[in-house]
Amino acid sequence: TKNLDAEGTTSPTPTSAGATSKKTPTTIDSDTLNFDYEKRVATFEGNVTAVDPQLTINCKTMKVYFSEKNSEVVRIEGFGTVHLSQEKKEARSEKAVFTRETGIVVLTEGSPKLKDEKGNWVTGTAIIYNTRIKIMKIEKPRLEFLPSGGGDMLAPDRSEINATRSFLICAGSEVKGLFNTPTTTGASQKQSSKIDANFLNYDTDKHILTFEGNVHVVDSQLALRCKKMIVYLSDKNNEVARVEGFGDVHILQQGKEAVSEKAVFTRESGILVLTGGTPKMKDEKGNWVKGSSIIYNTQTKMMHVENSKLEFKPSSGGR
Repeated sequence: TKNLDAEGTTSPTPTSAGATSKKTPTTIDSDTLNFDYEKRVATFEGNVTAVDPQLTINCKTMKVYFSEKNSEVVRIEGFGTVHLSQEKKEARSEKAVFTRETGIVVLTEGSPKLKDEKGNWVTGTAIIYNTRIKIMKIEKPRLEFLPSGGGDMLAPDRSEINATRSFLICAGSEVKGLFNTPTTTGASQKQSSKIDANFLNYDTDKHILTFEGNVHVVDSQLALRCKKMIVYLSDKNNEVARVEGFGDVHILQQGKEAVSEKAVFTRESGILVLTGGTPKMKDEKGNWVKGSSIIYNTQTKMMHVENSKLEFKPSSGGR
């Protein structure tokens, strides 16, 4: 087994780890080690394990790049069955690049995926995770939530996810709807929320997800389109607490339709608030109501409109 301890004040060779350095070393174990002294690049192969103060990396092959100035580790690249862990978080991919100065990990190839401390898994074509501020950015996101607790994404009782650019909100093998209110979500119901977006930013500490670009939600209660959507998860049970949509918001629900520039849905109360850009709502008979703001209770079907203007349509309907 080859071992290397890389510190900020020592030379990056297996025998030169300084005992008097105050910096925490990055320790790497592997079957073999090749070191290019001119390029200051170490290549580890076979059962590679790197333990850094910020995270631990396991993979088949690893390249470590050292700075020319002080021999500190600048960048770590892992290849082949890469597994990263940090506290209760973990990530898997076929390639991972960790830049020590920024604390940023970039996961690519082999459907990279990352799990937070609550057991929520996210996959995408690429995942960019900041280990310091605990925020990730995902291209073509696909996400699985586990309100009932953690778990392995590959467990046999997990609900199957097929959409390439979507995610489901799940509780074990049960799929819970994004816009379901506490009174409408029965224990025996399996209702899914499918969300497509170009990008997803996930703040794992604050439990906030931000979807951007061509956001499209298909829920058991309604369908929603907008440019940007923010989903807030509760700290207690990891369920959706609030959903906010921004930019060309268009909502469809059982023959009803709503249009605005901003929409806020609070799950516990079942209340939808529309503001910005002269919000308007159409009922199932084709009657439109407009105002400066519209508050609609999805449970009681009651509506409150500020500065209202109502357009009735004949029985033939229409806008």
